[in-house]
Amino acid sequence: MFGLEGGDVVLSSSSRDGDYLPEDDDDETTLERITALSEMFPESVRKGTAKTIEFMVKGVKKAYSWGRTGTWFFFSTAIITIAPVLLEVEKYQMEEMQKMQQRQMLLGPNVARS
Repeated sequence: MFGLEGGDVVLSSSSRDGDYLPEDDDDETTLERITALSEMFPESVRKGTAKTIEFMVKGVKKAYSWGRTGTWFFFSTAIITIAPVLLEVEKYQMEEMQKMQQRQMLLGPNVARS
C-alpha cells in the first residue's frame, strides 16, 4: 500500500491472502493456465468434453445453415405469392384515381365525389 508520512512515500506490503489478485501473476498466459487445468482431469473426461464441444459446434453450424435456408425459402415464397397481389391492388387504385380525375375534369369537382 502507498502511504504518505512526512512527505515521503512509504511502501508497505500486506501478507493477507485476500490481497492477492490473479491479474498480478503475469508469468502464465491464459492458454497455459487452461492447459494446466486440463491436465487435472482424466483422459476420458477430456476426450468426452472435446467430443461434446465438437458435436455442439457442428449442431450450431447445421442449425444456422437450416435457418438461413428456411428464411430464404419463406421470404422468396412470400414475395412470389404476395407481390403480384400487391401490384394488382395498386394498379386498381391507380385506375380508380384516373377515373375520378376524368370525371372531375368533365363534370366538375362536386359531381366526381357523388
